Amino acid sequence: MHLVHILLATNPYNITAQDIGLQGGTANIGTGLGQIASKLMVLLGMLAIIMIMVGAIQMVASAGDTKRFATGRETLLYAVVGLVIAIAAYAIVNLVVKGP
Repeated sequence: MHLVHILLATNPYNITAQDIGLQGGTANIGTGLGQIASKLMVLLGMLAIIMIMVGAIQMVASAGDTKRFATGRETLLYAVVGLVIAIAAYAIVNLVVKGP
């Protein structure tokens, strides 16, 4: 096993979430990180879709103005690149948490 996977999956002191006053905690740190990554991925996906729509509206509303069209195209490009980076980060976190 990878060292990071071992560190995230083990709890050497047997401390649970209930021991420190948290309700409904996870079994280990890795599971908690996976849940946080899932929620962040949903949030980033929604934000990326909104920015893609904003970029598309900017392009459509440019009315032939090349500068406004370029601004919309850049917004669209950055939103798609950000979404790809977020998906890659999510995949890396899942790889580390779940192991190979």
